[in-house]
Amino acid sequence: MRAVVDLRSLTVAVSSMPGEYTRLRTSATSPDITIWSASLSAIVVSTLPLSAPSPLSTPSPLSAPPSTLDVTVPTSALQAALKAQRGDDITISHTPTTLKLTTPHSNAEICIVGSVVNYIPITDELWRDVDGDELAQGLRSVEAAIATGDVNNAGVRFCPEGVIATDTCRLHWWRWDGGGEAALVPTLLGTIHPDTAAIVLSTLTRQGGKTTKGRGKKAAPEQPRTRYATGQRFIVIDTPTSRVYCRRLPEPWAPWERIAKREAVDAVVFTLSTKPLLDALRSILADFVALSSDGGDGGLRIDYATPTGRGRLVVDASMPILPPIRHRVRYLVDALACCGDETTMTVSASAATQFESGRFVACVMFAVG
Repeated sequence: MRAVVDLRSLTVAVSSMPGEYTRLRTSATSPDITIWSASLSAIVVSTLPLSAPSPLSTPSPLSAPPSTLDVTVPTSALQAALKAQRGDDITISHTPTTLKLTTPHSNAEICIVGSVVNYIPITDELWRDVDGDELAQGLRSVEAAIATGDVNNAGVRFCPEGVIATDTCRLHWWRWDGGGEAALVPTLLGTIHPDTAAIVLSTLTRQGGKTTKGRGKKAAPEQPRTRYATGQRFIVIDTPTSRVYCRRLPEPWAPWERIAKREAVDAVVFTLSTKPLLDALRSILADFVALSSDGGDGGLRIDYATPTGRGRLVVDASMPILPPIRHRVRYLVDALACCGDETTMTVSASAATQFESGRFVACVMFAVG
């Protein structure tokens, strides 16, 4: 059986496959090729359209039905082979032992070996629409704070209030937009593996917005449809070209509300422009800084020490008196990088420093030492 597919689309799809082996399958009744792979944390399924067959190759009514493709190959070998191919379309064929990839300018052969578990079909009534851009923004905003390893706060948490991640030293929280019905996801509840979160974000980012034109109309952006479904073992994110089965991590997750919603009695609250503070922190080579202020229009002081000496930067801000509080620079930069033009900071010696800008909230623990 020969299947012709767009080379670039196939290369991108295979690049997101998470498992050791990848399976490729076509059906005599479908105009698509399905590619999927499974790891311990996720199953990723991509569907790509097959190129239209040449008129010369169209079977007559008396011809035998076309054979199908169903092979499994090592993922790394398939990724490497596709990257080396040149051309617009690629022809996929196989023998009992070998998968063959051919373009007008190059070719490759991969041994057929391994196995991949089947994925679970999702019935129509289980799907719920979700704003793909909103979901991607949430994952992008929390990725710096994702914990890994065998801990109860590992991964990314979805809940009716938004997307949350914490590594115990800092917490990032992207709150859902209540303005649009599609963005409200009250049934999207559970925790997914850090690697799976990266796959979902990559899948949503690749979708982007498509442009359509109507007669006598200007081009208008058309957002691709994104859906989700939840089950006992999986959270499934579905886009027009890819479906990611995210294995749920064990419950319960970390009690994040105690940090994100805690009110400190001794807190100093002030609002300042994000960029000057972010630029200042990025210019500092030290690992830690101390934030302080004498109050009024004296600005926010940033004191730091390096092996060669000490330094101080001052960022314009009108704020109350703030005693020196030490923080890790990288955590502050990661939080501010997710903020908008203005950031409201809540700083306390007895609680995590909070950054709030629009629908983004970050909590950064002070550093001892």
